[in-house]
Amino acid sequence: MPFIINGYRGCLDWYIKDAENGKVWEATLGLQKILDDKNQIPFEFFDGALNYTMCQLYRKANVTITESIILMLFNHFFFDTSRYSKLKDAVGTLYSVRYAFRDKLVECGVSIEDDVVASIDRLIAYQRQRYFSYEVEAKKKNGDLN
Repeated sequence: MPFIINGYRGCLDWYIKDAENGKVWEATLGLQKILDDKNQIPFEFFDGALNYTMCQLYRKANVTITESIILMLFNHFFFDTSRYSKLKDAVGTLYSVRYAFRDKLVECGVSIEDDVVASIDRLIAYQRQRYFSYEVEAKKKNGDLN
C-alpha cells in the first residue's frame, strides 16, 4: 500500500470526511480538485494519494457512496481517454486496494470486508469492460496478432 506521508493527507481527509457525512458531490469534486492540483499532491505521490483516498473512503464511508466516488474519480483520471497505460494503472490501483482489504492489510471501519471486496470487484468488472472495448478498437485499427 503506497500510502502518502502525513503531510499530504490532511487536504484529502477533509473531503473523505464529506463522504463519511454522505456529501457525495462535495467529496467527489474536492478529491478530484486536490488530486489534480500538483501543488497539493505532487505527481510522484499521485498513486499513493489515490490508494490512500480509496482505502480511507472504504474504511470510513458507506460502501455505495465510496463506490460512486471512486467510479467518478476513475472516470476522470483513467477513463477520460482510451489509452492502454491508463487502463493498466486503473486495474493495478483497484487490485492493490482489493488486496489490502482481502488480506486484511487494512482494517475496515464502517464497511465490512466482504462488502468492500464486492464493491471493488464491481469496479474491476467496469474497468474490464472499458479494457475490452479499447482492445476491440485497437485490434480494428492495428490488426490482430499473427
